Parts: sequence; C-alpha cells; structure tokens
Amino acid sequence: MTAGEVPVPHGYPAPPAPRVHHDVLHGSEVRLDADEAARVDAKHRLVAEVRHLAEAVAMLDVTAVDTADLDGLGAAVAELTARVATHPDLSGYGSLAVGPQIASALDERSPISGQANPVAPPMTIEFDGVKTWASATYGAIYEGPPFHVHGGWVIAAFDELLGVAQVASGRPGMTGTITIRLRRPTPLGKQIDYEGWVDRVEGRKTYARGVARLDGEVLAEAEGVFIAPRNWIEAIEGGDHAE
Repeated sequence: MTAGEVPVPHGYPAPPAPRVHHDVLHGSEVRLDADEAARVDAKHRLVAEVRHLAEAVAMLDVTAVDTADLDGLGAAVAELTARVATHPDLSGYGSLAVGPQIASALDERSPISGQANPVAPPMTIEFDGVKTWASATYGAIYEGPPFHVHGGWVIAAFDELLGVAQVASGRPGMTGTITIRLRRPTPLGKQIDYEGWVDRVEGRKTYARGVARLDGEVLAEAEGVFIAPRNWIEAIEGGDHAE
C-alpha cells in the first residue's frame, strides 16, 4: 500500500473509488421495489423505538426503582436482543460502509445521520448543488452540561456536515483536521440548523466550512480539512467512479 491509500482490514475488499453523491450519501436515492421499501420503513420504525428505549433507560431513576424491576427489565431487553440476533445481519460484509444497496448509504448507517442507526439523533442532511443543509434535535442521552448537548456531539455533527459537503462537491476525502469555535452552548430539545460548504481545494486537500444556528443565532462555526487518498484521486481522474 502506498502513502495516502486507504487501509483495509485483511480479508475484505478495498473500498471502491468514492461514488459521488448518490447512494453513498442518500439511501432515499437508491431504487427499491415496494417490498424492499416497506422493509426499510419497518426497520426505521424499529430503530425509532430503540432510540426511545435508550432514552427511557438513561432517564430511569435508580433511587426510586426496585432492583427486582431493573433486573426484570434487563432480562426482557436481553430476550429481545437475542430475538433480533436470530435474524440475518450485515456482519458478513465486514462493514456497514460496504453493505448492500441502501444499507451502505450514509443517511442509513451513520452514527450521526443514520435513520437505521439507533445511536444517531439522527441529523437530516440535504445538498442543493452548492451548499449542504442539515438539522438535528438532540434528546437527553446527548446531554453534557446541564440542559445542553455534549461538546463531543457538537464536534461530531460538524464532521458529518462538512464531510457530506466535500463528498457532494465531487472531490471527496477523509477528515484531516476540524477546528470548532463554540460561541453558545447547544441546547437539548431544540432544532439546530446547519449550513456547510466547500471553501477551496488545494491539491489533495479540500477545505470546508460550516455554521450551526438556533433560530438564526450562531451557536458554533467550523472549518475542516479533508484529504483525498491518492488512489481515490487517480480513480476520479480516470473516471473509475459512479455518479
């Protein structure tokens, strides 16, 4: 492997040259038949319930709930987990990012914007050809300072936003650095709106910028530097990618 190439776990296929915009970013753009679409929607409903469960468990007051009740709830969740595990899963692909069709789309699998990932808030993202727009509402499980979002999630949201902005621009790379300026704490339970765009491209480096707002007030700003692996650049320039 030469310098700048993407490392891949042994035994798994190398990631393809970056597919620009379509199924890489938006699962909604993957064509599905009626049965497939129904199953995707059903998984989204299941994931939403798991999110509700995670928040309900996090908010349990152990000073006011009996140990026996807590153990009973744990047993019930373990039973459900075992039931889920009896069904086919994506582990055979080695990575969600190289899973089949819609499963590998960012807005399905991402821990930030994935509709099919119960860890994600999720953030919703759209690209209009010039700028990337996003929004997210953070519940109690994302709390850091009282009544506000943990700073790690603030940073992660910008990584997602700027990452999508530079991929959608047609010159994708991997995160090199992100610089965040936090102007105001990000509150829980409020819709936070994001705007991201590519500022400039210098060789293999793409510079993207972004801002987070609440009702028009700036909460945070960010600049990210994304570095394209050499083999990706060669593939793009050689036309070896999917539009």
